[in-house]
Amino acid sequence: LERPVNADATFAVNIDNSDFSLVLALDVGPCAYRGVPIKYAKGTVSAYGTNIYTSVVVYPLQAESSTGPIAGKLIYREESESLEIDASSAMDLQQTVSVINILNHGELKPIQCAKPVHLTTQGIIALDTKKSTVKNALTGKISFEEGTILNVGVRDVTCDLKINGYSASFDNVRGTSLGGGKIAGGIIFDFPNYSATSTLFTTSATLANMSFSDFSKVLKITDTRAGKISINMALLGRPCNRTIATLAGEGNLTIRDSLISRMPVFAGFTDQLARHVPGVSSLVNQSSGSMDFSVENGVLRTDNLVIEGDVFSMNGRGTCDLDTEALDFVMRANFFKKESLVGRIAHLVTSPITKLLLEFKVFGTLDKSDWSYVNILEKITDNLPSISGQPKTTSEFPTPPSTPVPER
Repeated sequence: LERPVNADATFAVNIDNSDFSLVLALDVGPCAYRGVPIKYAKGTVSAYGTNIYTSVVVYPLQAESSTGPIAGKLIYREESESLEIDASSAMDLQQTVSVINILNHGELKPIQCAKPVHLTTQGIIALDTKKSTVKNALTGKISFEEGTILNVGVRDVTCDLKINGYSASFDNVRGTSLGGGKIAGGIIFDFPNYSATSTLFTTSATLANMSFSDFSKVLKITDTRAGKISINMALLGRPCNRTIATLAGEGNLTIRDSLISRMPVFAGFTDQLARHVPGVSSLVNQSSGSMDFSVENGVLRTDNLVIEGDVFSMNGRGTCDLDTEALDFVMRANFFKKESLVGRIAHLVTSPITKLLLEFKVFGTLDKSDWSYVNILEKITDNLPSISGQPKTTSEFPTPPSTPVPER
């Protein structure tokens, strides 16, 4: 407290049973609650008690933190060590979670809000993990006008909040990326016995027609990319300093109206074509793509990557470590789009040739890839028996080493 507290009080005691009541009209100056700076707090505090338990009602409550207002009604019950809440606020996200004392150990670090978070909530929370005889049971609504989720700029985000026991869910998430793409989904945090170090999250999300430039910021790649991307995915992991390395799940994505061939990861393909198939590198204009994928320990794997352009299409399979961006792929170029009639005919006729002449191994990272041309002799010798007469068993797609889940 930085100044004296202004208070008007009435006090009554029942001589027969020692029950009492205390009503305080308080005006508290600059102070702090759970580390959150409070400019002021005003309200009527009514305490009712017996010689065993006390209940305290704060209503009406009006306060303002350093980032926004709080208003509502609070009821503390000593018997159950609980706090009943019916309140609203418009504060910084970190201040909000600090006040309600849930998910305030960095679990929401991937979310950054440029403007105050609007929260309305009703329910009850347990104040002591050992003494409370009730479990968390809160519902509410959350919204913020502008911010980032996993580095992607978003606006007009809304969701439903539900805190039940040892879990907190954000359902019916809706929002828009800065490039106009739609975001929908939900996420559940499970924190057994309120243990922050054991917290797990499960999320399902749909991104529809998001700007590829917006999405590339998830992997912290900042050079401009054209086109739209749509993704459906379900993932689980641990909120920690290396969340990406803990991810597991599956999904699918599609890309359209892009300039995929100009991305750094595909620059090696253009160079290799110019070197081995003179005169056609200028025709490389891949603009769409798709794949199904799975993720384990932060390593994405796909067996059906398809990248298509007017003249060349590519098929690939392999892995990408989402944490380090390390690539391990085999890509094969084909003439024309495989889905078109001309492409099907060309693919059928040229398949033996492209399999020998237009296959590449891709290593490096997303921003600095290394395309190695697989020449005819290498393809032939890879399929020959070894000197002992036994066929080679080395897999074309080696399994990446397992990435350990980091401890918090």
